[in-house]
Amino acid sequence: MSFEKDLLGAMEGRITWVTWMEPPARVNAQSNLIGIKLNDADAFRDTLQTLMAPAKERLEEKSFGGASYYLAPSPDRDDNAQSRPLVRQPTPSFGIVGDYLLLADSEKLFQQAVRCKSDPGRSLAGELDYKLIASKISRQPGGDSPGLITFRRPEEGMRNLYELAAGQQTRDILGQRADRNRAFGALHQALQDNPLPPFAVVQKYLAPGGAMLVSDATGFHYTGFSLKRE
Repeated sequence: MSFEKDLLGAMEGRITWVTWMEPPARVNAQSNLIGIKLNDADAFRDTLQTLMAPAKERLEEKSFGGASYYLAPSPDRDDNAQSRPLVRQPTPSFGIVGDYLLLADSEKLFQQAVRCKSDPGRSLAGELDYKLIASKISRQPGGDSPGLITFRRPEEGMRNLYELAAGQQTRDILGQRADRNRAFGALHQALQDNPLPPFAVVQKYLAPGGAMLVSDATGFHYTGFSLKRE
């Protein structure tokens, strides 16, 4: 196999990186997916089989929503769910969906991408806040053809932290360990003494944002911004 021809040559030039807060709330709820657009998805299936060959016996072939993909199993996944309920067990998954090679550390996120492919109404591109950020980027110098754009919803990360702090399971664990760890004890007491306000009180201070990177004769230019809620 030729790295330049079979791998780099198979890439169309567009890469998408998605982060998603996988429910329920956990300390490492953020999962990641990378999508690599392919010049010829059908031709790349043979290349993918060659890449998988050394480890194929350890991979589990699955299907969801008409898309085939592979899951790298974790033998201690069930044990981890019982002993560490607030820690997400990664479930590495990958496969070709449409004209993209998708690589995710969460099977649920991979399946969410498949859902969005089959139902465009679920896609981020159709969301009003994304359209607003994309519109503002397009009006900036070089925004008609940037080399990179980003979109973020800071409220999603804060929501995960809020639900963790408000969850009874979190408080039970903190209470059990409070006597052995001063930091856990202080946090447990703080949550007991100071009830959290409704999430809407926090949410109103968090607005979507974005960024862009352009290249011109003077170099690379990166611009990041956040909106302001009314």
